Amino acid sequence: MKKVSSLIIFSLFSLLIHAQSTPRCQHQMTPIKTTTSDTMDVLHYDINLDIVYLSKKSISGYTDLKMTTKHNGLTFVKLDLLKLSIDSINVDGQSISSWSYNDTILSFALVNAMNIGDTVICSVYYHGMPIKDPSGWGGFYFSNDSTFAFNLGIGMQDNPHNYGRIWFPCIDDFVDRATYDINIRVKNGKLAVCNGTLESTVIGTNSTEYRWKLHNDIPAYLASVAVGPYVAVLDTFHGANGAIPIAIYVKSNMVNQALASFANLKQILAAFEQYYGPYRWERVGYVGVPFSSGAMEHATNIAIGLGYINGTLAYETLFAHELSHHWFGDLVTCSSASDMWLNEGWAVFSESMYQEMVYGKEAYKDNMRGLLYDVLKNTHGRDGGYYALAGIPHNLTYGSTIYDKGGTVAHSLRGYLGDAKFFNMLNAYMSQKAFSSQSSTDFRDFITTNTGINVNDFFSSWVDEPGFVHFSVDSFYSGTGMNPPYSVQVWMRQRLNHKPNFANSNRVPITFMDNQWNRVDTIIEFSGVTGSQTYSLGFKPTAVFCDLDERLADATTDYAKVIHNTGLIDLPLTFSKIDVKQISDSVLIQMTHNWVAPDSIGITYPGLRISSRHYWTVNSIPSSNYDARISFHYYKGVDFDNDIIKNKDDSLVILYRPHGAMAWQKVKFTKTGPWIAGYIEVDHAQNGDYVLAAYDYNYLGLHDYKNVRGKLKMKVKPNPSSSVFNFEVNDDRPAYIVIYDSVGKEIAKVEMVCQVDKSKGIWSPNGLPSGHYIAVLFSMDGSPSYKTSIIISE
Repeated sequence: MKKVSSLIIFSLFSLLIHAQSTPRCQHQMTPIKTTTSDTMDVLHYDINLDIVYLSKKSISGYTDLKMTTKHNGLTFVKLDLLKLSIDSINVDGQSISSWSYNDTILSFALVNAMNIGDTVICSVYYHGMPIKDPSGWGGFYFSNDSTFAFNLGIGMQDNPHNYGRIWFPCIDDFVDRATYDINIRVKNGKLAVCNGTLESTVIGTNSTEYRWKLHNDIPAYLASVAVGPYVAVLDTFHGANGAIPIAIYVKSNMVNQALASFANLKQILAAFEQYYGPYRWERVGYVGVPFSSGAMEHATNIAIGLGYINGTLAYETLFAHELSHHWFGDLVTCSSASDMWLNEGWAVFSESMYQEMVYGKEAYKDNMRGLLYDVLKNTHGRDGGYYALAGIPHNLTYGSTIYDKGGTVAHSLRGYLGDAKFFNMLNAYMSQKAFSSQSSTDFRDFITTNTGINVNDFFSSWVDEPGFVHFSVDSFYSGTGMNPPYSVQVWMRQRLNHKPNFANSNRVPITFMDNQWNRVDTIIEFSGVTGSQTYSLGFKPTAVFCDLDERLADATTDYAKVIHNTGLIDLPLTFSKIDVKQISDSVLIQMTHNWVAPDSIGITYPGLRISSRHYWTVNSIPSSNYDARISFHYYKGVDFDNDIIKNKDDSLVILYRPHGAMAWQKVKFTKTGPWIAGYIEVDHAQNGDYVLAAYDYNYLGLHDYKNVRGKLKMKVKPNPSSSVFNFEVNDDRPAYIVIYDSVGKEIAKVEMVCQVDKSKGIWSPNGLPSGHYIAVLFSMDGSPSYKTSIIISE
């Protein structure tokens, strides 16, 4: 399912970096109630409804429920039915005279007590105006022009959110599954589209009855009906289990648009079959409905907003998301709302998976990188905090944590297991658990048994706890030997982003490379904060990359690129860019934006606040004469640099260390942009870590430096200058000026000469490098009075 804004097509997956917003079904829910699926089981529904006069916004008819019991001695039935009127009830053909109905639960006695193995057919006759969810998302819809009627099987706000009950009596949860006959009578000129296969059509004088049959069992919330002036766009998918009909129902004037928008549908089906196993349903189906806020994965009859079928591929991801539910959600259904990530997180993951097949591996990486960036930056804001996937609060059942973070965790499980085990496991899971409900625990245990890799620790950390892990190569040592094999020891470090505990049984991809681009990819395993492992290699590495191919969605956004030419290169989603000044051969660079606090080892500068939110890691295989400037983005944003940029007068600097075992040190830089947002630019950038820091203006004692005496002013002319600076202060009391560089180091002291009503001073940079400097005026008692910026030009 996906929910989209009705004004600007928007979904929780949409990233700031995306040019085209991609909608997704999505719901916010209140706590679920218990149902009767633990005592009774509906085997088959036979729904018979008149939906003829759409202007009346009503339905009428009956539903036969073939039921069995899970316990001996069952004497009554409880069904879910929401705010419809009961006309009569039959049990095995016998009319019953009394029942209890409170607009939510329908209860009635059986004619005879049931035991295990018995079946009964209960017929409920009813009518009324089926409701929509209070939020406007979910329920039963009649278009204002009386052209369309359709249902969406989830209510965003209602309790429970399962919405089969708004149009037929049922056991409405994620567990109870049944097959369906759905027979809908409509006005001539309309067509009723439901789940499964259209078995027959009965044309009357003024109305037509469409008879549909779904042979596979589904939960009630996945049953569907849509009435409108439809025509079918037909095709056939030749899948693993043979030929499967495709039917996309749209208005007659939208056939060409449908053909264009669904141009890659069979490729997407082929991708999902390869990844997850055969498509096990009798039809591939979509039906266009006048709904501008998303889609719903009704089995074989996906309800999709007509506006998304626009003749382009702009909403292909939406189509793929819903289709993937025919594996994750429809075929194997989460057993409860608290396990919804098994439905929606894996459908989000599938948005990237189909792109890998249709558009290539880089498309997968780009999409997943964007998703992870969005999760790290925005999900906690959308959901109001950091949450675990399993056991999610009900008001967040369909929040960004479940959808978006869930998608990244599925991606990480792929990286943890490796492709061969991962996709073999998914194929086996879909085969062995088809047409059933599963919990997160069930899924975890299946993976362990199927792959032979114990994933208990993975689930404990990635699924059962909030927040994020973070992995980095702390350092490595390749010894002093001159001949292979080389013994190389690698030290790893784990950090946390809003997470209570360190993860164990970690399996992190690392890559060894030397200057000739010899390469070895492997896995390092460790538990807890730190770990190390020794490898025997046929070459001496000059770099060890952590997760170069971005297989784990930890608290990093990475971008790796092979550079061939000089010029400015953006490094997407890493808050950095690189300006290559000189290059003679190809250079591989990996930029990592780390969404965690760095170590503060070696921070001995008084008054310096180091970032507690993020830092960067640069790793590369450079050419001999490679030279580049790297620009690191800063901005005073929530959860970014507002922990260090407190005041416009704070002095922003950048620190560097070659690797995690070394102390931080100041480096020269140039700052561009205002104090709120801009770039810190470092020339001759080296491999290692970079972190932003800021000197508190109180460090310099500048509590009110601009005008402590009321009307004090200081002029600097010329500014910028390459040779001399003339200072003039409108005060004749003795004073001096101290010049600081951009990292807060005192460079020079300028004595002021008192004159009538003013004082003057002259200072020459004497060969200092160009850049920004700070001039602070002090009175003779040592108290600061004024501060300004000066620029030494080239």
